[in-house]
Amino acid sequence: MTQSGQDGDRGHQNWFWSDNSPFRMSDWTKQKQGNISEGGACMEMDPIIPLVLTVLLTETSASLSSSGTEQVFSCPPRWLLFGQRCFAFYPVWSSWSDADLLCSQAAGKLASLHTPKERQFVRLLANTHTPVWLGGYQEQQNWFWSDNSPFRMSDWTKQKQGNISEGGACMEMDPISGKLHSAPCGELRFYICSTTVR
Repeated sequence: MTQSGQDGDRGHQNWFWSDNSPFRMSDWTKQKQGNISEGGACMEMDPIIPLVLTVLLTETSASLSSSGTEQVFSCPPRWLLFGQRCFAFYPVWSSWSDADLLCSQAAGKLASLHTPKERQFVRLLANTHTPVWLGGYQEQQNWFWSDNSPFRMSDWTKQKQGNISEGGACMEMDPISGKLHSAPCGELRFYICSTTVR
């Protein structure tokens, strides 16, 4: 991981990377934390980010099969491997049904969650502060996943966010808290798709 520093020795207020590659970031907080005096200032990264980047930058993985041979799993471009499934975050405003259709066109479905680790991974993958669509939907008081996998979640909030009438109830995740809620399927959200590995 590289850090940037302020060129204090030369009297400039420019930022640069320690490896001398061009510094072209504009959407970061330059707000000073604490007393910056001798030695200049350095960029600080939230401690969870390196962990997220380590997980997110893994697109292929290898494991040993029961026969002892190595199996290589890979994901489509821009999708990320977690376990034996690939996930992708799409920052495109869509209704739940449009999002599911768009996931299908990318050979996936809206993401289903089956373990706490998957839930945490998806929460970190959602690079937004607004709720995102997942694959859960309600039909006749029962909940299902759009990928037809078994819906076995019991630790989520079914409380409705907004007025659910036409279009039914669908599952959203708040990426800040990781909490899951039902919401009107016609509302616009970003979304997360998943697919099995190749």
